[in-house]
Amino acid sequence: MKKLLLTILFTLVLSGGVFAEWTVQTKNDDFTNTKSIYLITDVANPNQALSFPYEDTQSNLVVMCYENDSDIYFFFNSVNLNFDGYDSQGDAQGKISVKVGDRIFGMDIFFQSGSNFINLSNLDKKRMLRYIEENDSIMVRFDHYSDGLRHYKFNTSNFTSAFEKNCK
Repeated sequence: MKKLLLTILFTLVLSGGVFAEWTVQTKNDDFTNTKSIYLITDVANPNQALSFPYEDTQSNLVVMCYENDSDIYFFFNSVNLNFDGYDSQGDAQGKISVKVGDRIFGMDIFFQSGSNFINLSNLDKKRMLRYIEENDSIMVRFDHYSDGLRHYKFNTSNFTSAFEKNCK
C-alpha cells in the first residue's frame, strides 16, 4: 500500500498536478527608481495545434506587480490573433473568453501591432486577478487568424502564496 501511494504521489509530481511553481522575475529601472516583479505561469499550449507557421505557438499568463498595483497580460511566443478594431491610441482590440470552473466570462484585450504581449483592459484586470487567486487553473480562449478559436489552460495553483511573498 505504501508503495502504491508513493507511486501515485510521484506520478502527480511529474505531471505537475500537485503544485505549480510561478517563475518570478524582477526588473529594476534605475532611471525611474522603480521595481517591477513578474509572476509567470508555466507555458500553456493551445488545445489544438495552429497551422504553419504558427504550429509552435505557446503562451504564458503574466502578473506584473509594481507600486501597489498590478497588470495582467498574456505573453505569446508568436501572435496571430484576430481583432475587432482599433482604440484611440491605435492599439488593436479584441475579446477573449475566460472559463473558470463551469462559468465563462468575456473580457476585452488590446495589443500593439508586432507585440507579443496581449493586455487585459483596465476594467477586467481586477476580475481576472480574483479568478487567478480563487482557482487552480483557468482556460482562456483566443481567436487566431485563419485557425479560429483555441483555448489555453493556465495552471494558477499557488498564485496567492507567490503573490503575497513577492508583491506585497
